[in-house]
Amino acid sequence: MLRLILDWSERHAMFSHPLHFFKNARWCSEGLLASSFLPRFRGDPLAEAWTHADGVIGHFSVGNFGCGDISLADNAKQFVIVEAKLNSPLSTGTKNAPGFDQAARSVSCITEVLMRANRRPESLEKIGFLLLAPKLQLEKGVFSDLLSRDSVRGKVKERVRQYHGDKDAWYSDWFEPTLDAIEVRYFSWESLVDEAGQAYRAFYKKCLQSNRLSAPTGLTMDEDCRRIYQFVKQSRPRRIVTSSANRSCDGLAAEMESEDFDEEESSQQESLRRIDQ
Repeated sequence: MLRLILDWSERHAMFSHPLHFFKNARWCSEGLLASSFLPRFRGDPLAEAWTHADGVIGHFSVGNFGCGDISLADNAKQFVIVEAKLNSPLSTGTKNAPGFDQAARSVSCITEVLMRANRRPESLEKIGFLLLAPKLQLEKGVFSDLLSRDSVRGKVKERVRQYHGDKDAWYSDWFEPTLDAIEVRYFSWESLVDEAGQAYRAFYKKCLQSNRLSAPTGLTMDEDCRRIYQFVKQSRPRRIVTSSANRSCDGLAAEMESEDFDEEESSQQESLRRIDQ
């Protein structure tokens, strides 16, 4: 679902849209974000691994030092991490840091990416951590406490305290300015798919049903949704998916809105052929 919304937003989102793309920005799913708390030695009891980002929007490169690592571009103006949830909470911690929840960890990873690129947070026009979740979860306040600046600051400060001074400079010189500059917000899936159109609403309904959530009324499962499912199914084998490798969804959605599809096998094969191009 997230890949479809990122693909749509890259082409259609206006400046006021939460997933607005700056000029020459791109997107990536399942990219790896460096942590300031990577192992210092074998068996480090405080260490954590690189963090998988559900989505990244902005000016960056992928795979400069390995497979899937995210590096900020020299002229970057935008760097936004998107976390996508469907009937699941933010993780509450890691194996070696049980209280270091997903929101705090994501903001600390954004800080580390900025530091490694030697880019001060105030030099970028937009830094963000955005959470997408069903409206029902947001209305229940499932995420509100963890997304507050006080919560993020407190969790990272406690994480840094475990290093007995070794991370104090990182915290004061990089994390605090990043927290001051970053936008931390949440948005409902419903608000995004309603703007994207019927095909996206229908596919979102199936996502809710698969995750044992009730779908909003007024959504129908139709041929449009089936074609989007085919698109997602084909992109799934690529763990790291970027906008440059995923160029066909917009044309597919346009076809959905302008044509009537039948169930003939020949029509299905022709559509899949276009997706592969």
